[in-house]
Amino acid sequence: MCADLAAPSPAACFIFDLDGTLQDFVAVFNEMSQRVNEELALQTSPEKLAELDTFIRSQMQGQSSKYIIVKILWNVAKRMGLSWRRRFTYINACNRHYRALIPDIQIFPGVPEALDEIRNQGFPTAIQSSASTEEIQHRMAKYQDFLTKYIDLVLGRDNVPQMKPAPDGILLAAEHFHVPPTRCVYIGDMETDMQAARAARAVAVGVLTGFDNAERLTAAGAEFILPSVAELPAAVPGILALVEERAGPTGN
Repeated sequence: MCADLAAPSPAACFIFDLDGTLQDFVAVFNEMSQRVNEELALQTSPEKLAELDTFIRSQMQGQSSKYIIVKILWNVAKRMGLSWRRRFTYINACNRHYRALIPDIQIFPGVPEALDEIRNQGFPTAIQSSASTEEIQHRMAKYQDFLTKYIDLVLGRDNVPQMKPAPDGILLAAEHFHVPPTRCVYIGDMETDMQAARAARAVAVGVLTGFDNAERLTAAGAEFILPSVAELPAAVPGILALVEERAGPTGN
């Protein structure tokens, strides 16, 4: 859906990350990892898992690429000490189990109702994700009318030159909805989401349904912390007050 050029600019637009924010990707990721580790008899210590977590976070940034996931998995397998041949086996196993699990991925309880309320108040909505637009469509296949009913704009990594924590996606959404970035509200579950919001001068809202806790989100720049997107409508008055404060007397 496209913004109506004849309509007045909204007071704010709400932009959502997808994985860990609208959908329970953490459950899928954890189950995939467990299945792959069991299938390949891989042993991972807490220290190694922490190291891999730091590495993956560092790689999910910067220039967009459709091969980024394969590159990350290859390097994860390498860091786990797998041989050259076993790395291919690891990537194939991850892909197979991931595809088997994705049809069962769940939208978090209360998300449709929250988005419906946000849109009924006149605020446009967008998804801006590190997933590609094709992957977003695939993950939402179980919920056929979700994107058309609750989302006005979908932006994947293939739509932006630089992925989060760069602000590119938020700036594109602001342009699409004809608002300055200061009137954008970005909601996500990870440090990079908060960093992208701050880089765009958007309001940063962290939710606790994903990979990062309140401490990490706050340290990364979150200005609001919510248990989940379901609680977003109740926080809108406070968020809008900050939007107006940041926009200033000129509205920008």
